Amino acid sequence: MEKGKGEPVGAHTAVLRLVPIASALGGRTALDELPEMASDDPRIYWDLGYRDSRVTDEGNLSLVARALPGELPVTAPTLVVLAIGSQHFSRALPRMLRDAGLRPEKIFDLASPTCGTFLAQVDLAAGMIRGGAASSALAIIAGSADANVPRVRRGEHVQSDGACVFALTGDPVGVPHFVVESLALDYVHPADASRFDEEPNAALRASLKVTLMRSLIREVLKRTDTPAAHVDHLVMQNLGLDRMKAVRALSGVRPEALWLDSLAHNGHVIAADSMVNLQDLYGGGRLATGAKILMVGTSPATNGAMLLRFAGG
Repeated sequence: MEKGKGEPVGAHTAVLRLVPIASALGGRTALDELPEMASDDPRIYWDLGYRDSRVTDEGNLSLVARALPGELPVTAPTLVVLAIGSQHFSRALPRMLRDAGLRPEKIFDLASPTCGTFLAQVDLAAGMIRGGAASSALAIIAGSADANVPRVRRGEHVQSDGACVFALTGDPVGVPHFVVESLALDYVHPADASRFDEEPNAALRASLKVTLMRSLIREVLKRTDTPAAHVDHLVMQNLGLDRMKAVRALSGVRPEALWLDSLAHNGHVIAADSMVNLQDLYGGGRLATGAKILMVGTSPATNGAMLLRFAGG
């Protein structure tokens, strides 16, 4: 779908269904037990709502292996959309998929996953399903702390290791699932922040990003005639209380709709935590049939919003 324009997702398939399948996280480690906290102050992160980090030395592929299901609730997917970091793609991955009983015709790797990449996975799968190039799709997203993405980040985030798997299909399914009602994506490029100045301007970039996110959220709600006040749950990445509340205010949804239950003990599961949070909400037994879920993904590059409706089983 082009940058927030065009027809609603699923326009050519009657409906597009999203089925959370499983997530796999590292072991829970208290903040003051993290080696990376030796030169930092855990109280900074406690104030942001964090209590633990999910830590593993397994690597992304092992996390993915743990999250892959023994049995799929959708017809055998002909498409797999990966977002696990290109450095983790290896010959082992197709074999891992085969061992899980998967024989996809196509595998796409979104090489550098960010916190908004899950929306790009949905967008790509939706386009191929709508166009008849795939019957159903399996999306796999994973991230873990490393030298480029440190566990403790400049007084802002506590990063965690984890993976999540979800399915997309236009076919009926016999399990509880979500209907993707609307999705909009767009991108902020670093060059955008220097178009009006000779040097990159961090404040300008932040302003552009806020304006973009407000526009994308309004777009997905407008397409379905959904007032922000009628959104039952707002699910996003665990960026800390202050930033999550700021996005909630930007969206216009009710304060109590913001999903915070996973923040303290999951931390910011790199790239995957919006879908991990949806998995937690889905598995918690608190979703009423017909509930509206607004998902938001914001990152240095990919940004977007998606409106889901819980269709029950």
